[in-house]
Amino acid sequence: MESDLEKIEKKYLEKLMNRIINLRKEHGISQEKLAIESDVARSLMRGYERHERNISFANLIRIIKLGLKMSVEDFFSEGFDNQNKSNLKVDDINHELTRTVKSKKSPKKKIKSKK
Repeated sequence: MESDLEKIEKKYLEKLMNRIINLRKEHGISQEKLAIESDVARSLMRGYERHERNISFANLIRIIKLGLKMSVEDFFSEGFDNQNKSNLKVDDINHELTRTVKSKKSPKKKIKSKK
């Protein structure tokens, strides 16, 4: 059974890859050219776009900076979270993850002081 945290990770990984696919198509770049420009193996790029592989941070940065030729800030601020019609900020992701993790923690027991 998938935990809430795993669902959040899956949701944002899918959004991340969809953002890369959409930008690649907007720029008129083939999957192969994006892989070459980003210095990422074509088989990895294919796996990322098919949602079969998890992307490493290093490859994500290569794709954004070298392949798509944009800043990381622009990548995440311009249309990343279109479903909610708002821009997704890294702080929003952290907040959502923190809230989920905190809700999973067991409540602290109150310790009675000795008098």
